[in-house]
Amino acid sequence: MNSRVIKLETLPVSREAEEATCHLLDRLESDLRNQVQRLNLESREPVEQIIREVVARYSRVVCQEKPEVESLRRLQTELQSAIDRNEQFLAHILKDSADAIITVDAKGRIIIWNKGAEAIFGFREDEIVGHHIQRLLPPGREYELRQIEEQTRRLGAVNSRLTQWRTRDGKTIQVILTSTAIKDGAGSYAGSSLVVKDVTRQREMEDLVRQAEHFSSIGRLAAGLAHEIKNPLAGIQGAIEVIKDRTTGELETDILSEVLCEVGRIDKIVRDLLNYAKPKTAELRPLQLEPLVRHVIGLLKESGGKDVRFVVEGKPAARNALVKGDGNYLEQVFMNLLLNSLEAMNRQGTIRVGFKEDQDTVQVRIQDSGPGVPLGVQGKIFDPFFTTKQSGTGLGLSICQRITHEHGGSLALDPDVKKGAAFIMKLPRYQLQ
Repeated sequence: MNSRVIKLETLPVSREAEEATCHLLDRLESDLRNQVQRLNLESREPVEQIIREVVARYSRVVCQEKPEVESLRRLQTELQSAIDRNEQFLAHILKDSADAIITVDAKGRIIIWNKGAEAIFGFREDEIVGHHIQRLLPPGREYELRQIEEQTRRLGAVNSRLTQWRTRDGKTIQVILTSTAIKDGAGSYAGSSLVVKDVTRQREMEDLVRQAEHFSSIGRLAAGLAHEIKNPLAGIQGAIEVIKDRTTGELETDILSEVLCEVGRIDKIVRDLLNYAKPKTAELRPLQLEPLVRHVIGLLKESGGKDVRFVVEGKPAARNALVKGDGNYLEQVFMNLLLNSLEAMNRQGTIRVGFKEDQDTVQVRIQDSGPGVPLGVQGKIFDPFFTTKQSGTGLGLSICQRITHEHGGSLALDPDVKKGAAFIMKLPRYQLQ
């Protein structure tokens, strides 16, 4: 009798499984025959028939499993295809996302760093992987990282947190961060996945809109007050001058001179108010910023700035870059900023004017070696009428910022300076047609 009742190669199984099944069938048939021989039956034909039926029945059972095996194999193939597609989809998200996608282990070391992270922070993958995530934080903000990690461990996620991180070149940027906990097989915290979105430009635009609305309302009020004050003030000034001319006493003359001096100070405040509230229309044309800066430096050296060291620095491409602006207004901004630095240093020290440029903007950074701006007033220095000077009107920096905004740019205090104060002006770069 042929021991191969079925052809096992028709089943979608491995060669090892086929050989094992054949071996089992051979043993089954052999065992049955041995039992028959022990019985010493006169006629073995019925028993042979029984053996054939048993083996065939077993074979049919095996054959009946074939559709289920094929179905399971098809299901396995479909599941594997779905897994592969999902992996490719996630890989594309990780690779092509404009947002930074960063994964850190339980100790805070970076283990995944995508192209979005490279574009935002400036570090290549081979430069940053293995380093602690703290490397991306500005000095003094380590506490915030601990808060984010603790909340991620405890709650499983931290959603849309606005904070400040630092790029490779030391620039502080505004980011929105979402952190999600990663668990291991035992359910323990194994790290976190971070999605970081750079919203610096967006926040700057929002600030510009708020400031424009603020300036508009204050400007209307200031214009009204200035007109109401200016006419009576002119009358007072004229009357005092007449009285002074008719006074012969030395004491009275000195007093009237002081009064005229204060009237002149009030008149300057009124003129600043009008200039702030209703500025003249700027005449924009392509120009370079460095000649304006050097002209202002020359004026300041002639009027009490001889003991100050002025340093103008930057690559030629940045110093020669063009912006579209009004030279008179921009010179007024540089005069105010440089004069503030001069006075903050008591007219002794170093003032550095640095130029930078990129595809879209030209940047001028003015830094002095003075005492700096106290932390408590840094958020107020651009507010109209805020001043820390005895004789200041509090409108200088407000006017500077307004002029910069009207040129489509920005003016801000650099918060990361360790010594002195630094102001950064950014203006749109003019592209030659």
